[in-house]
Amino acid sequence: MSGLGWDDDLGASGGGRGHGRSSGGRVVIGAVVVVVLVGSLVVWFFGKDLKSALASPRLTGGACGILVDRSGSSDPQGFDAGRIIDDKVPAFLTDTGCSSVVFAPIDSNSRTSGCVADGVIIDPDADGNVDRQALWKQRREEVVVHAHQVLDCTSRQSPDVHGGTDVFGGLARIAALRPEQGTFSVLAVSDFINNDSMVSLAGPHRAKWDVSTPAARQALLDILISAKRMPSLRGIKIDTAGFGIALRASPTRYLAFDSFWHEYMKEAGCPTFRTT
Repeated sequence: MSGLGWDDDLGASGGGRGHGRSSGGRVVIGAVVVVVLVGSLVVWFFGKDLKSALASPRLTGGACGILVDRSGSSDPQGFDAGRIIDDKVPAFLTDTGCSSVVFAPIDSNSRTSGCVADGVIIDPDADGNVDRQALWKQRREEVVVHAHQVLDCTSRQSPDVHGGTDVFGGLARIAALRPEQGTFSVLAVSDFINNDSMVSLAGPHRAKWDVSTPAARQALLDILISAKRMPSLRGIKIDTAGFGIALRASPTRYLAFDSFWHEYMKEAGCPTFRTT
């Protein structure tokens, strides 16, 4: 009897454990169903935006600007804006992560110059399955084309007739295009040698200014402020390509030139000014 009783108890106990496993299985299956349903609801609620966000990262560098100086030279050691555009603009766009780009010229009267190009949205909003890497590549190529359009327009102007190169006005022009919110990074394709009837920073000119000493540089800064030729550059990060290239053979002249522009940018509120 004891054997039978043991068997009965074992069977009862085994049945109890079997019943417990069955309940646990149902709980697990129920939890899985809930998770699947919740996930489906989330995807349904957010629709394509969620799928797109998960599948296609967006550029985070914000708005950018390209400032194009019409100065040019066929000398491989001189300032050649066309060559610099091809060499430097693509890397700037990629490294900065620019999501949109605007353009401004540096010519004889940069503030009012008609040499403009349409802005380019590199990372637009788009529905569906978009290959953003391919789209970014295409739009970055468009930026290079538009930069050349600005250069071609400014190059058709004669510096002898129109008065030279207005770098200060070009800075004002690009600063006026910055967005109200967010970051603004600028690549200035320029040697930064302002040369007009008021201020010439290099070469023989009736308006040539000596910037070799701190006092001389401050005197010029005061004049530029009074003449409203120093725009607010607060919040604008500026990288250069071609900066002072014709002066680099003379370390003393280049150092004074570089010091002037860094002091100018500091006075204008520019947080980052890199001369490369």
